[in-house]
Amino acid sequence: LNGYDLAHDGDYDVAIVDRMLPKMDGLSLIGALRAQKIETPVLMLWGERDPFLGLGLTRGYQPYVADLTLVRLPGVSHWVQQEAAERVNTSLAAWLAERGLSGASGDKKAPEVTFGGF
Repeated sequence: LNGYDLAHDGDYDVAIVDRMLPKMDGLSLIGALRAQKIETPVLMLWGERDPFLGLGLTRGYQPYVADLTLVRLPGVSHWVQQEAAERVNTSLAAWLAERGLSGASGDKKAPEVTFGGF
């Protein structure tokens, strides 16, 4: 299965998509899903000092994504999870809480989280 099949056939509340995917890049994947009227919210975390993927790549997603949140991380390079783990976790937790997906709304049951359809 590829990312498109997993996203299209699965029932997910959110999808975290990388720009650099092996068979279909993230922008193409989001565009294909958007064309199928899939309204999955997207959180894009971007290191402002990424020497490989410039800030210009954060533009142009809006027509493809109904609910796109872009979080730019100042002083962070390409490996945002390793360089700014606390900021990544805080951003992700806040974004999930805004959508009622964090289990922090008084609901004692945490949401089920799956990775890559596994």
